[in-house]
Amino acid sequence: MVVVRLLKFSGRWLLRLIGGLLVFVVLGSLWLISLHDEALLPDTDAVLHPLKQEAPAPGDNIFFTLLGFTSAMGNDPNAEGQRIFKLYQQASAPSAGDPDQFDLFKRLGVKTVGFSGDFKTLCQIGVVPSFRCIADADSRRALWEKELAENATILSRYQALAAGVPNYLNLFPPDYLGADLEIWHEEIFRAKQLLLCSWALQVPRGDVNGVINSLAADTRFWRSVLAQKHLLMLDKLLAVGQVRANLRFVSELLRSAPLGADQYHTLTAMLAPLSIAERSLAGALDGETRMTSATMNQARKSQRGIVELWKSGEGSIKDRLMVVMGSVLFQPNAIANRINRQNRVLGSLSEKPCTEYSGFAAIERRELQLNWSDYLHNPFLVPYLNMMGDAVVPAYLGYIGRVCDLEGMQRLVALQLDIRSKGIADPQIPDFIRQVGAAYTDPFTDRPMQWNPQARGLGFEAAEERDRSTMPWPL
Repeated sequence: MVVVRLLKFSGRWLLRLIGGLLVFVVLGSLWLISLHDEALLPDTDAVLHPLKQEAPAPGDNIFFTLLGFTSAMGNDPNAEGQRIFKLYQQASAPSAGDPDQFDLFKRLGVKTVGFSGDFKTLCQIGVVPSFRCIADADSRRALWEKELAENATILSRYQALAAGVPNYLNLFPPDYLGADLEIWHEEIFRAKQLLLCSWALQVPRGDVNGVINSLAADTRFWRSVLAQKHLLMLDKLLAVGQVRANLRFVSELLRSAPLGADQYHTLTAMLAPLSIAERSLAGALDGETRMTSATMNQARKSQRGIVELWKSGEGSIKDRLMVVMGSVLFQPNAIANRINRQNRVLGSLSEKPCTEYSGFAAIERRELQLNWSDYLHNPFLVPYLNMMGDAVVPAYLGYIGRVCDLEGMQRLVALQLDIRSKGIADPQIPDFIRQVGAAYTDPFTDRPMQWNPQARGLGFEAAEERDRSTMPWPL
């Protein structure tokens, strides 16, 4: 019995020893294989270290105008934006534990002026089943006039944007992008709501020319911004939202007021098809590559030394071992190359016709596939690509779909204008839609827009559920 127990005991220890040696060999092999990071590919290096481009003059760079849009310290948002940016350059970087690390204005002591009142009572620019603005003007006139008076500052600043030069170059470093960029977005959307209400109040008074001229100028501005090559993703989506709101207002205007030939001509020019530059997310995705790479490298630099971490005793041995192995196996160049390849493919897809949108997801799944050398040579890449496949890539594909939906709305409203200006009666609309050509087709199918005679509405196969919920769009 003693001999049997001794053999069992020795066997268990022998198995543990062999298992430990195997783990050591596997980890050691991974370490040796992953010891040398690959070189940055030329196109990755070009994205991460772009040639220093000539920045617009500060007074022409709407980056400063948007940064200073809510400042209460002066009446010139562009000058205020320049002052705030200088404060940022002079300030020390926030620590990771700073509760205000993502609140730039609070950290710099910048006082702000923002929207005052209940924005839910204003014209809604989000995706709602029915867009009502002009239709509510009479019943909400007193409330809206009060809101317009109380928010005159941000409304006048917003209106001044359309008179400016739409040059944009964000000057924040790549690893500082993120929450701070949302500083101006909410107030820009509130100001747009105020402007929509102002336009709606002008229509019953008979100042349709004034509304159309202001609407056309605002649309020209935001479409010019949309076409800027170096927009960041958040700002690209901001411009998409601004143009979409204007298209919806035009649609309601067409069914609310009789228009003359000159007015139709102005609106027709405003509803020109989207250009590839307006639709492209390539530049925005380059910005995402720089941000992701810089953020990952910054996180790695902030880690304590491996020896110090191991000696700290913080966490279990397993947790510390995982962090140490992650630090050893982390290959910034290899990951940057893969991120860039991924985003370059997405950027290229964003410039393709929207009729190919349904196949984009399959192309991306192929790009995310791992081979055996990825597991051996760059194991840190595996969880990253899993995250990309689960969350990041679907979000980017959704943004491409959102821009295609914008193209669909532009075509739909242009078709609505053509039907109105030519006086096409309801019974003739199906034949008219079939004959008008590619400029008015569903961008996803290239088939004629859908006509719903019961709802008297037009529609297309939108990519986003929130856009599909608005169909059929009332004629």
